[in-house]
Amino acid sequence: MEFGILGPVRARGDDDVPLPGRLQRVLLAVLLTRANRPVPADVLAEALWGEPATAKLYLHVHRLRRALADPERLVSVPGGYQLQVAPGELDAERFEELIRNGTDAAGNDPGQAVALLRQAIELWRDVPFSDADSPELAAEAVRLTDLKLAALEELYAAELATERHLQIVGELAGQAQAAPLRERLQGLLMLALYRCGQQDRALEVYRRTRQALVSELGQEPGPELRDIHADILGRTPAPPAQLPHDIVGFTGRDTELARLDDLLRTPMPCAITGTGGVGKTALAVRWAHRVRDRFPDGQLYVDLCGYGPEPPMTPDDALAGFLRELGVDGTDLPTDCAERAARFRSLIAGRRILVLLDNAQTADQVRPLLPGDASSVVVVTSRDSLAGLVAREGARRVQLDPLSDSASTDLLRGLVGHRVDDDGAATRTLIARCARLPLALRIVAELVNARLSGSLADLAIELADAQQALDILDAGGDPQTDVRAVFSWSYHQLPPEAARLFRLLGVHPGPHADVDAMSALLRADARPSLTVLRRAHLIDEIGPGRYRAHDLLRAYAAELTAAEDRADARTRLFEHYLQAAKTAVETGDSRWLDRERTNLVMVAEQASPTVAAALAPTLRRCTWVGSAGCSVTTRPPSSTCTPRSRSRTRTGRGTASTPRWSSGRSTSAPATTTARRFISSGPGRWRSRPGTGSSRHSSRRWPTSTGSSGAGTRRSPASNTVSRSPPVPTSGWSG
Repeated sequence: MEFGILGPVRARGDDDVPLPGRLQRVLLAVLLTRANRPVPADVLAEALWGEPATAKLYLHVHRLRRALADPERLVSVPGGYQLQVAPGELDAERFEELIRNGTDAAGNDPGQAVALLRQAIELWRDVPFSDADSPELAAEAVRLTDLKLAALEELYAAELATERHLQIVGELAGQAQAAPLRERLQGLLMLALYRCGQQDRALEVYRRTRQALVSELGQEPGPELRDIHADILGRTPAPPAQLPHDIVGFTGRDTELARLDDLLRTPMPCAITGTGGVGKTALAVRWAHRVRDRFPDGQLYVDLCGYGPEPPMTPDDALAGFLRELGVDGTDLPTDCAERAARFRSLIAGRRILVLLDNAQTADQVRPLLPGDASSVVVVTSRDSLAGLVAREGARRVQLDPLSDSASTDLLRGLVGHRVDDDGAATRTLIARCARLPLALRIVAELVNARLSGSLADLAIELADAQQALDILDAGGDPQTDVRAVFSWSYHQLPPEAARLFRLLGVHPGPHADVDAMSALLRADARPSLTVLRRAHLIDEIGPGRYRAHDLLRAYAAELTAAEDRADARTRLFEHYLQAAKTAVETGDSRWLDRERTNLVMVAEQASPTVAAALAPTLRRCTWVGSAGCSVTTRPPSSTCTPRSRSRTRTGRGTASTPRWSSGRSTSAPATTTARRFISSGPGRWRSRPGTGSSRHSSRRWPTSTGSSGAGTRRSPASNTVSRSPPVPTSGWSG
C-alpha cells in the first residue's frame, strides 16, 4: 500500500481507500504521523473531538480497519492503537530521505543533487493534511513545510552551481515571493537575476527583503544576504578598520593594560576615566592596536566629542556612521535613534568587533551604541566617572591617574633623548610642573626639541609660575593639545554651583583642603559640588573628606575667578582657618593641626602680614620644646592684631560678620614670625609647659615626630619653589 499526507490524506492499495468524512481522515493522519509506534487512545480522541471520548473511538477505528486492504495493519496495543507502515510506503518518509541524499550530494555532484531534490519536491501535492483539519496535526504540517522550503533552497543552489540561472529564475521568483522572509531564498533569487543581467531587479529584491525584515521582525538582513548585496554593487565588504594611528612613545600603564586584557576573557563594557590630558585615549588606542587581531570582524571608532571645541555628537549621528561603515546604504538608514540602535545590534550580533567610543560625555550618550551580545567588546573613554554605566550596564571602570615619576621620565626620555639623564634635577622639576600629565609632558618635549639652544633647567624656570605655564603649554595654539583649552572643556560642562566652587579652588593657598574649608570658600555646603567635581575628575579625594587638585588645574581655576569673588572668598577662608586653629588649640586637637600645618603656612605666607599675626594669639598658647614636641598652655592669649573693622555679609537667610584684616606691619612683625615658626615646624608631641597651670588638655599626648625639627628647607606645593623655614630653637620658645 501507499500512504500520503503531503497534501490531502490518502491510502491506496489496488485502488484508493475510501475515507469518507473528516474523522476518518484525521484518524488515519494521526496514526501515519506516528507510524509503527503506539498512539494512546486519549491522543486520538483529542485529535478527533477535542476532548477525551475513548468510548466513541472504537467505532471509528473499526471502520478504518475495514477500509484498509489489509486490516491487520491497524492493531490494538495496550492503551491505544498502532498502524504498521512498511519502508517506502509513506510519502513524507520518502520525501525526507530524498532531501537528505540530495543535500549530501550537493557538494560533490550538483547535478545529482538537482535530480534527487526534484524527486522530493514532486512528492508534494499540496499543504500537508489539507483535508484533515486538527490542531494535533498543525505542528507536523509546519515542520514539513519548512523542510520543503529548505529543500527548495538546496535545489536552487545546486541549479545555480550548474549554471542553470536562466531556466530557474522564473520559478525561483515565484517561490521567493511566497516566502518573503526566507533570506537564503531571496539571496538565491538575487544571484539568479544578477547572472541574467538584471542587476536593478536584484537590488530591488534586496531592498524589498530588508524592508520586510525590519518592519515584521525588527532586524536587519544577515551577513550572507548583505554580502550578496555588496557583491552585486561591485565591492566586497571588508571588515571595518577605523582605529586611529597608534600612539608613538607610549610609556607605562602596564597595570591598566592588564586589566583591559581581562576583557578578552570576560567581555563587558569598559570605561576608562580620568582627568583631561591624563592619556585615556592613548591607553585605549594602544590596547586596541595590541589586540586588533583578536577581532577579525573589524574595529569601529568614533570621537563622541563629549569634551572639546565641537558640540557633543548625538547617538543618532554616531550610529549612522557605524551603520554606513557596516554596509547599510544611506537611503536605508532609519530616522529613529532606537531603530538605528536595533539595526546596529543586529548587524554586529555574533561578530567579533571591537568598538571604541572615545571622549564620551554621559552614559546616555553611550547606551545606544552598546552591542546586544558578548561577542563584541566596547571600550569607552570619558572625563566623567560614568557611574550610571557601571551601575546599570555592569561596565568595568579603569581609573587613570597621572603617570608615576619613573614612567614620566621614561616618556620624556623617549621623546627628548639623553638630555633627560644629563640633568636629572631639571627633569624632575619639569615632571612636577607638568603634574605628571602625559599631554603636558609631550608638549614640554616638543618645546625642548624645537629649541636649538637652552636647557631643561631654563624651561623649568619658565614653568615655575603655574599661570605662565598654562601660556607656555599651548602646543602652538592647537586647541586639541592646548592644556588650558583641554581643562576648559571639562569646566564648561559643570553645573553653576560646581563651576563656582571650581573657580574658587584657585583661591585656596594650600595643596589640599577638607570639606569645611571648601564650604567656607563656597559659603554653602560644598559636598554636592565636590561630588560633581570628583566625578568630572577635576579634583581627587585623597582621604575621607579631603580633596586635592594638581597645580595646573588650580592655576586654571584661579584665572577664572573674578577679583571681587577672590577677595571675598579669601576673607571667608582666612576666617575659617583662624577660628578652626583656635578651636584646635583650645581642644588639643593635634590631628587637625598636623593635617592643616601646610595650609596654615601657606595662609601666613601668601596673605598680608597681619593675617599671619592674627594666628599668633591662638598659637602662642603652644610652645615647641626642642625636637620633643609642643606644649599647650592654658594662659589666655593676648592679641597683637585684631580685626580693624567688620562688615556684614549675607549668607543664605542670615548674616555673618566678616573681618577685614589690616595690612599694617609695625605691630605684627614679631607675631608673624612666631606664627610662621610654629606652623612651619614638623608634627610633634603636644604637652603643657611646666608652671603654666593645669589644663584639661595637658595630659593628652600625641605621637612624637621622628624627623628633625631644626632649620631646613621647605617646598611650597602651590608654586613648587624652595623657601627657607625659620630655625627652631633647641631649648624651646613661646610666643
